[in-house]
Amino acid sequence: MIIVLSPADQTIIDSARRQSTNDHRIYGDIYVMGEYIPRLPGGENLFFTGHGSPPSGGDLAQIGYEDADHLGLDGLELFENFQEIIPADRSVDVYIDACYAANVRFGSFSLIETFRSGFDVTRNGAVYGRIGAVGTLIPKPNDPSWIRA
Repeated sequence: MIIVLSPADQTIIDSARRQSTNDHRIYGDIYVMGEYIPRLPGGENLFFTGHGSPPSGGDLAQIGYEDADHLGLDGLELFENFQEIIPADRSVDVYIDACYAANVRFGSFSLIETFRSGFDVTRNGAVYGRIGAVGTLIPKPNDPSWIRA
């Protein structure tokens, strides 16, 4: 399942839709934040995609909107907002595809680390992200660009 967390960015939505259509076995269905999102089907990984911002100062890394008028979600907020769709009774791998999702700055945590802090308490599986600026294509789970939290 792919969840787009930047609902105003049609480029990201269109790219995720193409990947869902072309590689449905890997990516599953696509949903956009703000619409109904069902529970993750059995045997699927969960992919979040959207704009990312690195940790800076006292702020945590975020995913979501690109503009300053909207707030994104840090990793723990992301988990708290979507934990209902992630089954607790089986292992699920989560892939967070956003710029700087795995970047760490001195004295701060990456987006995938803060997501994992909520995930590890109640869920089984791994959390992955990527370093630096990323494009709109979500890599497959076996791609070496994924960094495990």
